[in-house]
Amino acid sequence: MQRINNKNFKFDKTGKSLAIFPKKKNFVVNFKLINELKLLSRKNNNQNVRICLHKNKKEKLHNMIIFLSKKNLSPIHKHIFTDEIYQIIYGILKIKIFNKNKKLLKVIEISNKKSPIFRMKKNILHQTIPASDHVIFHECRLSPYKIVNQN
Repeated sequence: MQRINNKNFKFDKTGKSLAIFPKKKNFVVNFKLINELKLLSRKNNNQNVRICLHKNKKEKLHNMIIFLSKKNLSPIHKHIFTDEIYQIIYGILKIKIFNKNKKLLKVIEISNKKSPIFRMKKNILHQTIPASDHVIFHECRLSPYKIVNQN
């Protein structure tokens, strides 16, 4: 099993959550590695963690396996320049959609059991909330992207 450590990954703490970049060019994400994400989050006070499948922040396409803990609330925000795609691997994710005055318009629930993929168009105010203890999903979006928090 490939362990999440300095030998196999580069760690980046400059973003909104801990980002882990594989050092190998060809990289496989398996369920053992996803379990390592869970352990890494627990060891770091349930911090959100992501494995970046893109080479670096300058890549045009960002692909990430993201672990979100229910203990960490994400802010209401929008992405000005890019859509994003969520594909659930484990758990249930609620996506709250708001109007420009932050009035809740609807809640979309996606899970690995039903409706596992959702595409969020750019410029939509939203908030991602794990409905299970944690959720693991694949997120894909173009870069550069600008997040505008609305809190």
